[in-house]
Amino acid sequence: MMNAIAKLRKELGLSQAELSRRSGIKQQTICMLETGKRKTPRLDTAAKLAAALNCTVDELLFASDHTPTRGETRKGG
Repeated sequence: MMNAIAKLRKELGLSQAELSRRSGIKQQTICMLETGKRKTPRLDTAAKLAAALNCTVDELLFASDHTPTRGETRKGG
């Protein structure tokens, strides 16, 4: 299963370096989060990444295998 950060980043066509630049989060931290070496980001880190990835913190932290894109609706909700 692909990590939500990597999934969202790739959907936007961003490299880790570009996400780092946009979010202000070190590329090393992004890499560690994507590879699972760091399991959960701090809340401020999650907020910065979510803003850079154009999603909510909930979508970033609790994404399933398929996160609906803008305009799609979630099943049952």
